[in-house]
Amino acid sequence: MKDRESNLNHHSDIFEDENTPQEISMEDATELLDTMVKEIFLETFERAFGVLDDSTLERVATSHLWEVKQWIPNCVDARNQSDVFVSPLERSLAQYAAGVINRKHGGDFNLEEVKQLRDVEDRLESMNGVDMQKTGDA
Repeated sequence: MKDRESNLNHHSDIFEDENTPQEISMEDATELLDTMVKEIFLETFERAFGVLDDSTLERVATSHLWEVKQWIPNCVDARNQSDVFVSPLERSLAQYAAGVINRKHGGDFNLEEVKQLRDVEDRLESMNGVDMQKTGDA
């Protein structure tokens, strides 16, 4: 936690008038942007789910800036912490699969509630009494 604060404070000095350089290197600008986006994510995640655990801090620290940027809106409508880390591609695939099941097999998925492929698997398991993890491994 202190590393987060000291890192952010280091970069926040750039915004003070007397310390604002006329030019900033691309490397420094990228590092500043990376830090700011990750801080916004961590603050948003903490508001939504409470205290940050070490695995979340490590995941964010080692993730690419654009990946973290995609996670920020997920904090708003995530039912649980794992929903936050779902990529837009996985979310779209899960909603597509649920839509196909609705159309072709009379399913009753609420597409707004489908966040990840595991949601579809869980629902199919409950409908059919089949463990999709075991079926996929066979």
